[in-house]
Amino acid sequence: MLQQWPAPERNKFPILEVLQRVLPGSGALLELASGSGQHAAFFAASLPSWTWQPTDIDPENLASIAAHRAQAALPNLLAPRLLDVRHSDWQTGRVDAVFNANMVHIAPWDCTVALVAGAARHLR
Repeated sequence: MLQQWPAPERNKFPILEVLQRVLPGSGALLELASGSGQHAAFFAASLPSWTWQPTDIDPENLASIAAHRAQAALPNLLAPRLLDVRHSDWQTGRVDAVFNANMVHIAPWDCTVALVAGAARHLR
C-alpha cells in the first residue's frame, strides 16, 4: 500500500539541503513519524552513508513505509518500526541523529514534549 503525499514531494529537496549541511558524514538516524515513507526512501538514497530507521504509530503508514522501502531496495533503509513517542521505552539504541518532519505541527503538545525527551535519551 504505497502512499504518495504531495508535501514530502514538495519539501524533500529543501530538507535534504539542510540535512547535508548539518549532519556529519555518516551515522545512524531515527526518523520519528515517518508518514508515507517518501522522505525515508528519498533521504536514505541521497545520504547513503547514513542508516535510516523509519518509524510511525499508524499501521497504514507502516505499510506504506515498507512499500517505499521495498521499491527503493536500499541497504541503509531499515524496516519500519512501530513507535509511539509518548512511550518511555522506544526500544532503540543510541543514534547520531533524530529527524521529524511529519508530527509536531499536527500532533498534541504532549507528543512534542515526548519527542524532545526521547531524543535526549537516545542521541549519542
